[in-house]
Amino acid sequence: MLGPKYPLSLLIDVDLDAMVALFPFKQGMSLLVVMPSSGQVNMSAIGAKLNTTDLYARLGRPKTMQVKLPKFTLEYGSELKEALTSMGLGELFSRPNLAKIADGSLLVSSVQHKSSMELNEEGAEATAATSVTLSRSNPTFSVNQPFFFALMDDKTQTPLFLGVVRNPNPAAPVIQIGGSGNNDKLPDKTNGHSVNQLPK
Repeated sequence: MLGPKYPLSLLIDVDLDAMVALFPFKQGMSLLVVMPSSGQVNMSAIGAKLNTTDLYARLGRPKTMQVKLPKFTLEYGSELKEALTSMGLGELFSRPNLAKIADGSLLVSSVQHKSSMELNEEGAEATAATSVTLSRSNPTFSVNQPFFFALMDDKTQTPLFLGVVRNPNPAAPVIQIGGSGNNDKLPDKTNGHSVNQLPK
């Protein structure tokens, strides 16, 4: 997203060793961006150290800044049969009693979850920048290296959608994956981005 000016709250977090920005959106949501100074995003390490309540308290009021942030569309899909079986719902796939919803015997063969998120100049829409712009009057926030993001519910300070953009360069090579492979991440078909969603 390259807009002339956007309001955002910004800080440097010593524990995360990262620049942290919060972009306010409509309907009580915000986009949290964590850009490690190392240029490497370790989602497990960020997750272990990320305290959203503390960040909200320290971020302060939004300031208008020049912003360079890549536009992206991310998609995630997962087969939930194994997860549901491990949670004790295996009977649903073998011998369920679904007589109250249909006549005859029914069997659930698959449960699929799909979600997507698109970020552009209008904000983020979720379903289920490579250079610096200088401005004399406004500071600049340029996301030009790998970053972690979370679409946040401001009221509960809970992440609704999490992800990592490993290469914010729009000219990044296409990355394809095959088979069922890694169900935690699916690359975007155009820019090699990956997305993770919190379990419900």
